[in-house]
Amino acid sequence: ICWYEYLPSLGIVVDAYDGYKENVNPSIDNFFSTVSYRYGHSEVSNLLLRVDDEGNEVPEGHLLLFDTFFSPTRAMTAGIDPILRGLSTMSNMEVDLRYESSMQHFLFNLAGHGGSDLLSRNIQRGRDHGIPLYNECRQAFGLSRKRAFEEVSSNSATVQALKEVYGSDVDLCDAYVCGLAEDHVYTSNLGELFYTSMKEQYTRTRDGDRFYFENTASDGPQYTTEEISTLKSTHLRDIILVNTDVQRLPANLFIMGVVAGLLKGWMPGS
Repeated sequence: ICWYEYLPSLGIVVDAYDGYKENVNPSIDNFFSTVSYRYGHSEVSNLLLRVDDEGNEVPEGHLLLFDTFFSPTRAMTAGIDPILRGLSTMSNMEVDLRYESSMQHFLFNLAGHGGSDLLSRNIQRGRDHGIPLYNECRQAFGLSRKRAFEEVSSNSATVQALKEVYGSDVDLCDAYVCGLAEDHVYTSNLGELFYTSMKEQYTRTRDGDRFYFENTASDGPQYTTEEISTLKSTHLRDIILVNTDVQRLPANLFIMGVVAGLLKGWMPGS
């Protein structure tokens, strides 16, 4: 699912698998876990849709995300199935510097105590982990340094916002901030730095794992050709259908298949 469904949905193309490489370290690197993989926080919506198998809002209604923090009972009033269906019909927010209010103002909101700011947390986390600044990170991944914020983003409002915080010196920018601000790689919803990090990490995780399912060597998992084919054709949709009471889902849960609120492209479970 990660390599044949999730990564393609991000527009990330990894090289074809050619076997286990014992000299490749598959462990998760600090930049990936602390910076680039947190791109998804920018995609989170304020709203959690809850729908039935016909695509209609359930009687209990939709949910505001910040109302569900530390409140599993409220989130589960209609069960998990309507939430899973709702998530399958929702489009992600754009990967950029704009966080929804649930993430930036009401994170972990408790009555009378206010919330937290996940964007600030992510910036501070990078500093706490000793992540180098933006241009140093680009250089470490073999990418060219940016000389000005105008080279980071073609969006004038984004450039102005970056200058208000960092002045005119792009070398002072935090890697997470400018990573989110970057213009996206063609066909991808990620900028060049995050794209490169994600591709590098997932390639290492695959190639350095002796038990990766496509490794047919004698010291690997030794799945048959038929079993490998079955695994490659198993999608996230299939796992949800098998393990829940959901009856219909889009064929590809990573690609938006809903137009004007209609559940177009939904397929019955089999």
